[in-house]
Amino acid sequence: MVYRGLRYSLLGDARSRLRVVIGSVLVVLALAPAGASAEPLCTDTWTGPSEGAWQTASSWSTGGVPGSSDVACIGVGKTVVVAEGADLTGVLKDEGALVIAGGSLELANALEASSVSALTIEGGALTGTAALDVSSSFSWSKGTMKLSENSSGVK
Repeated sequence: MVYRGLRYSLLGDARSRLRVVIGSVLVVLALAPAGASAEPLCTDTWTGPSEGAWQTASSWSTGGVPGSSDVACIGVGKTVVVAEGADLTGVLKDEGALVIAGGSLELANALEASSVSALTIEGGALTGTAALDVSSSFSWSKGTMKLSENSSGVK
């Protein structure tokens, strides 16, 4: 009889320890940062007028145009125009509109898809190494668009 009580007591302690371990794992998972599939955080956000030129450094939150490691974000109701020069960003998260009228814009991050609500290409070039998701409208009258062979293209 003592043996059974001791066994139950040890089993009970093991169950308690298991509950603590499982609870701890759940807490750690809940507090851990999201994996690679999470939306990237904006590192440079368009703060300029409702319509303006990509090349205007003062229209970006960092005071400079986005670079190859940046996640450039453009909000709803904003239209940003690439009209000259060779511009780039790592990833584009655009809830407004992007117009490529001249010059070029390269989407440099091969691992993370970029997105734009409305895209118009009327000159210049749009290039990149990852997918570009266009969620609302897409117009292409002239100019070039070249995404890497490894990308899944425009969706």
